[in-house]
Amino acid sequence: MADWEGIGIWFLTVQFVGLAVLPLSLRLFRNLPDKGYTLAKPLGILLSAYILWLGATFGILDNTRRTIIFLVIAIGLVCWWPAVTRRELITFWSNRRWIIASTEILFFIALVGWAMIRSFDPAIAATEKPMEFTYLNAILRSERFPPHDPWLSGHPISYYYFGYVMMAMLTRLASIPSSVSFNLSIALLFALTVGGSFSLAYNLARAFKEDRGAQNDVGDNSLGPIGCGLLAALFVAILGNLEGVVEILNSHGWLSLEAWRWLQIKDLPRPYISASWLPSDWLWWWRASRVIGTFDPVSGISYDYTINESPFFSFLLGDLHPHVLSLPFTLMGISLAFNLYRSRGEVTLAGLCHQSLALFLIALCLGGLAFLNTWDLPTYLFLITLSFVALQYRQQRRFDRTLVKNSLIFGAILLLLSIVLYTLFYFTFQSQASGIGIVGIHTKLRHFLLFWGPLLLPALSFLVINWCQRLFGLAKSEEMGIKRGMTLSTLGHSPLESRSILFWGSTALIVLLLILLGAPVLGVIYPLLIGTINLTIRLWNTRQSDPSTGITPLGNVDGQVVIRPMGNGPDEGGRSLPATGFVLLMLGTGMLLIFGCELLFVRDLFGNRMNTVFKLYYQSWLLLAIVAAFALYQLSTLIHISLHLAKRLAVLLLLALNLIVLMAGFVYPLAATISKSNGFLGHPTLDGLSYLAQTQPEEYQAITWLNDHISGAPVILEAAGPSFSLYARVSANTGLPTVLGWEFHEAQWRGSLAEVTSRKSDVETIYRTMDQALAKTLLKKYNVKYVYVGQLERQTYASAGPRALEKFDAFMDIVYKNPAVTIYHVKDDHE
Repeated sequence: MADWEGIGIWFLTVQFVGLAVLPLSLRLFRNLPDKGYTLAKPLGILLSAYILWLGATFGILDNTRRTIIFLVIAIGLVCWWPAVTRRELITFWSNRRWIIASTEILFFIALVGWAMIRSFDPAIAATEKPMEFTYLNAILRSERFPPHDPWLSGHPISYYYFGYVMMAMLTRLASIPSSVSFNLSIALLFALTVGGSFSLAYNLARAFKEDRGAQNDVGDNSLGPIGCGLLAALFVAILGNLEGVVEILNSHGWLSLEAWRWLQIKDLPRPYISASWLPSDWLWWWRASRVIGTFDPVSGISYDYTINESPFFSFLLGDLHPHVLSLPFTLMGISLAFNLYRSRGEVTLAGLCHQSLALFLIALCLGGLAFLNTWDLPTYLFLITLSFVALQYRQQRRFDRTLVKNSLIFGAILLLLSIVLYTLFYFTFQSQASGIGIVGIHTKLRHFLLFWGPLLLPALSFLVINWCQRLFGLAKSEEMGIKRGMTLSTLGHSPLESRSILFWGSTALIVLLLILLGAPVLGVIYPLLIGTINLTIRLWNTRQSDPSTGITPLGNVDGQVVIRPMGNGPDEGGRSLPATGFVLLMLGTGMLLIFGCELLFVRDLFGNRMNTVFKLYYQSWLLLAIVAAFALYQLSTLIHISLHLAKRLAVLLLLALNLIVLMAGFVYPLAATISKSNGFLGHPTLDGLSYLAQTQPEEYQAITWLNDHISGAPVILEAAGPSFSLYARVSANTGLPTVLGWEFHEAQWRGSLAEVTSRKSDVETIYRTMDQALAKTLLKKYNVKYVYVGQLERQTYASAGPRALEKFDAFMDIVYKNPAVTIYHVKDDHE
């Protein structure tokens, strides 16, 4: 199949799945300006995969192409039948043609563009690609679920594998080889992430405009909602950190030796001169994901090893890992929270519980996040619950026991439903987590700023401009045409009051103490977090015509806008909460995750905070990137409404500073893409096994034979070895279960080394022993049907001598043979 044909089929397949649930998506996200049009694709994939997984687990559905086609059509009929009799879809199309066209064009460009980039670096080799390819192939071979663990025969997968079910479902539906769909899956996730980011930021900006009384996207003198959406897509999916700038400076001798020593970035070479503008150091682009850490400069031993990926690094690396698979669905989770947040009128716990379809779909998404990447569930459950808190506070204007109780009940209901819907997953899931640890070595401030700089400045700018509007904008209310009868008393206490001075003075002392205690990141995040919380409460306590927050006026006296605090009961005007407030919730959640990484970590087999920083930073990046896009949109809005020259110049200066830092953040994506793709030289292909055909043709031919001739999931024996190696390549490339794959990975998934150690010993015995009876006994123990003897097996067990491997000739049939590989099959009388 030609690559372009494969991309076209893949594109149409995703459109088919998304179109099936479009009416459902428009109904679920009805409070959003775009009604969830873009989110129909991930929603369709999630819902279809869930029903397939559930049906195949109970034995009701077969994991076949025919079943999947029938399933998607059935879902489409159920979703479209009620919509046919209504004119909602026609109205939606007529009112939102621009946004529909924009999102579809953006999705197509992102899908094709990233597929082309992957075509210059398609090899399913190195890092954890073999593991991910193993799961994809294993699911394709599993008629029922849970799928078999291809690296521990006889056991089901003990991992959050829902994302692989999704990609396998699309692979089967499109009828594309898995070696091609692996790379198309990366391109699809990139496109869905771009689309989801665009949709969320567009909805935030459009809601912001509606709060200000504007309705159209056309003719906006500011950046505009579509521009805000495009920025969000860039910041989420493409923006990098500032380590790329350091690499460029270092590779041209522009970084002094003193600066190099001060930075202390692990494995960064001494300043050198590269022959081209790109760094010539091998794998220089990898260091952007390992910025934060403390190590001994002499021995190189890491005391605080962490992983700091951004989505762009993940897409460039090309690993089909759970944190990447979950990206579009985390964006859908944020959109669900915003959709709830924008609810109009009175919203009660009882009322939400009676909306069974909406509650089911929210729980389905949250539970799906746990099945996709378990770390995501707490964050987005927290954000959705915060949205409910905001709604309750809007209605009663105070925090009390009733509000807290209702919010906790709401969160508990969602958590319980999300677990119940995926109960069968938890039956086979074993975690390596063993408790909570206290962080002993804190992040260096220079490392923190290198990683977070491009997003931290826009976040800070967002807080600054909103604080200025809240605290000083109303004091000069004549500029806005606002009646002076209501001033800062509506917002809370003046910053000059003694209580505020005491509060911020104590905050400054806490910051100083944290810095002196060697936790400078806590010192940076703490005031930002406190400021975010304080500003959020102030914002919820007021309604005014404010170009920063976008809150609409509620009254008019003598031709002047009057500020009026919200009543004690439901919002009389049936208005929704201001969009700016939700951006503050996102910012606060992102800051809280970073703050937590400096205090606690989840204990696992690594014994450090590596995974905690990895997973939580990734979620924070997503949240802060959306905030950054909205901040620039808000700044562009202020430029056009500020009347005073000094204010306009201040906004322009702030905007210029943001653009400079953001441009520095785009240095890494540009340079890394060229380096990782080898300058876009060579023959482009999306076949991830094409490298194997060129480098090891005999292995490729043997694996192709297995894929073409062996159906189902019989156990195949191959050499066992350490993780991140060539071992387990047969099971990885076929999905056939083997006795033992990557050792440490299985130990992580099972939380124990006991069975791994036992199986490794048995595999070695089978290959090394001259005792045929012993070999037969062990083969029967693991129900092995095929034995693979290739170059790696000969090298691994060479000390036993060639006769040890030749023993299989005496009691097994040779079903395949080439100069480098022999595949044996257990004779019928031994099966």
